[in-house]
Amino acid sequence: NIQWTSPSVFGSKLKLAYAPKVGAGATNDKSVSGEGGNLNDGIDVVLDVNPPLPIGAVNIFAGYSEQIYETSDRGADQEARSNDKEEGTAGVVLTIGPVKAGLQKTLEHLANEGAAEVQYYRNTSWGVSFNVNDNLSLSYGEMESKKGFVQEGDNESIKLDTESWQIAYTLGGASIKFADTEVNNKAYSTGAANATEGRALSLSLAF
Repeated sequence: NIQWTSPSVFGSKLKLAYAPKVGAGATNDKSVSGEGGNLNDGIDVVLDVNPPLPIGAVNIFAGYSEQIYETSDRGADQEARSNDKEEGTAGVVLTIGPVKAGLQKTLEHLANEGAAEVQYYRNTSWGVSFNVNDNLSLSYGEMESKKGFVQEGDNESIKLDTESWQIAYTLGGASIKFADTEVNNKAYSTGAANATEGRALSLSLAF
């Protein structure tokens, strides 16, 4: 692919990337994905804005990605809906003293055309963290994801939601971290069996 990043202007940068042929799969380091699949070229655009503030800092970002499908893979109703894969994101992160808060929205349009196929995933997430002092920090976050179908009248759209809080304490080369997470409607399925809770405790030592 070819990438270009603009010079910084008042804390803002524009980034562009173009791939003449999207690879067929994920790759490992120093390897190639190989040809294949049904995608032609792709383009990514990212705007990263970091305006100066009297107190604290703010980062505003937005991105868009489009991957073009082969002509032979377009259906008869291609004029009724977009038949290219599209993804977009926008968000903001605000830092004031020991507090950092962020909000992000994302959308993935899969370009499927079958009535029972997934058309999009729409996600909203936010979080806040507080550094009590140089050693102790607290954080909390939520995420909601909606799975939508091409014909939602015949298929139920399900919302998956997650909330999590964390605490971390560091002293010298030792750190201890704890996280408590709850998930409802996991795998985009309703019912008590699809509600999950999880807790993680980790201790690390550096010499």
